[in-house]
Amino acid sequence: MDYREWLEKADMQFYEEFVKGCERYGVRFTDQRGREYISTAHTMEDVKRTLQIADVVLGEITGKYGKD
Repeated sequence: MDYREWLEKADMQFYEEFVKGCERYGVRFTDQRGREYISTAHTMEDVKRTLQIADVVLGEITGKYGKD
């Protein structure tokens, strides 16, 4: 799936709530202008923490959207 197809099929409300939820826990996916960056400076602990936060946020919001 390329980006254009993703934009057509994505649940943008769910995605925006996920990103905002992660930001509440200190995880950012984009800068303020919407740009996304890849970093090689993160440690494996940073990656684990990010995944744990993503799990928490998904748990907080999935019930609102009927997603399993």
